[in-house]
Amino acid sequence: FSSRRRHTRSLCDGSSDVCSSDLSRDPATAPLPLGLFGSSTGAAVALTAAACRQALVRAVVCRGGRPDLARAALPLVRAPVLQIVGERDPVVLRVNQEAARHLRVDHQLVVIPGASHLFEEPGALQAVVDLSVAWFHRQLISSVSLVQSPSRGCSAIDPDWRRRTSGPR
Repeated sequence: FSSRRRHTRSLCDGSSDVCSSDLSRDPATAPLPLGLFGSSTGAAVALTAAACRQALVRAVVCRGGRPDLARAALPLVRAPVLQIVGERDPVVLRVNQEAARHLRVDHQLVVIPGASHLFEEPGALQAVVDLSVAWFHRQLISSVSLVQSPSRGCSAIDPDWRRRTSGPR
């Protein structure tokens, strides 16, 4: 156990901690669940952050990702992971298939038909957006109340919305 703790500490040391931003300290956003999206090498950063900040990160999406660059972090990730890869990107597809074998959480690998590494083909990037939104909705929104604001005609994902808006304007 202590060697795993030491390994996790060294994995997280020296990396930019994307989770210690103002989002986790701001009272308006701190109670909200955090989802991370990373593309290409940014997917490795998102996966490493999810491994290092297990209590904070609730979902991860990797688009055309390089999870092989976060190989040591993969078994430590506790947030559900969606991997999105283009069909015409065989190297990255293989890398993601191998990485999926090391994930110990709910995960899904989706291959976008006809898409290349940058998802430049018509409709490919929109498919990434649609899949990502659906994944985050399923993983994150279910843990937060969706509150309607009749006076503003909009919805807000905000557990403290009523308290903050009930005062004088």
